[in-house]
Amino acid sequence: MTGKNQNGFAITEEPIVSGRLRYTIYKRGIPIEQVEDNNLIVNGPRLRLARLIAGDKSLFNSGQLISGLHIDKIAVGSSGNVTTVDDTEITEAFAKPVDRFDYPEINKTRFFWRILESEANGKAIKEFGLLTVDGTLFARRFRATAINKESDISIDGEWTITFG
Repeated sequence: MTGKNQNGFAITEEPIVSGRLRYTIYKRGIPIEQVEDNNLIVNGPRLRLARLIAGDKSLFNSGQLISGLHIDKIAVGSSGNVTTVDDTEITEAFAKPVDRFDYPEINKTRFFWRILESEANGKAIKEFGLLTVDGTLFARRFRATAINKESDISIDGEWTITFG
């Protein structure tokens, strides 16, 4: 439900967390496909986020936030199943650390990643995921057609998570 606060700003009853995945597929260094689409934030991290803003003690150890909660990996896998909020993993995953991140706007975090020509070869890539340090799936996006990953294919991407 949307309304306006006393200052006339639009408000919603529930905060919105959303994601947008953008990637380019290269063959021998030449772009052959560009994709940009929304993705789904799955249920796994939602409870963590709710507990975090409440200062839930189960997320802390000796007063310090448990380090396994932040996103640090990109994963690709073979499942072409439509993404649902109940998804918990990437099928036959190849995962690697994200290259870097930034904050393009006050409510956004953007993760940059690259699958090199030497990585994930032989996979039929039909899904992408963002994983936390402890392996929890944060966001997932599937594609209808596989990227048949071979040694002359690389993929550059960025994944933006937006709060509100």
